[in-house]
Amino acid sequence: LNVVEYDSLDEPFIVDAGDTRVTVTGTEFSVDKSDFGTQVIVVHGSVHVANQLDNTSVELTAGQSVEIIDGKMGEVKLLPKSFNHYLDLDNTQPQWLDAYQMSLGSVLAKLDRQMSEQISLEDNTLKSMLVTGRFDLNTPKQTLQMLALANKLRVSQYSEQIIIRNN
Repeated sequence: LNVVEYDSLDEPFIVDAGDTRVTVTGTEFSVDKSDFGTQVIVVHGSVHVANQLDNTSVELTAGQSVEIIDGKMGEVKLLPKSFNHYLDLDNTQPQWLDAYQMSLGSVLAKLDRQMSEQISLEDNTLKSMLVTGRFDLNTPKQTLQMLALANKLRVSQYSEQIIIRNN
């Protein structure tokens, strides 16, 4: 997690993540850009998210998230009150990923960062499949196997690559 300090009342703080632009309006939030897409989660405050490919935009407030996959902005998700995000100071278990209607691509991107092998999808449409669950980032290979089993997917492991396939 990179922390950026920004101290200007005259100009907004803007995060560019490929084809997604996030304008900060006083908040705690995360922008996660991966090969699978871009995910924005707001913990406190609000942000303006603009998809520069299809000229869509949305305002997110605390407890909301949105994902941009293949240049298309998804639906705004209202996260449950029990949702734990690693930005929350009260989160005592930062090695767990709480996913609520999160794309498989976003979950895989977070698991991929914990592994030496690269995770890829045989069928690119799988990245937008929605999953919900609590995933252990300390044991990413076991978590990946459980995620595949629960979603009727198959994991094929090679020396430096893991491929997720339809079962």
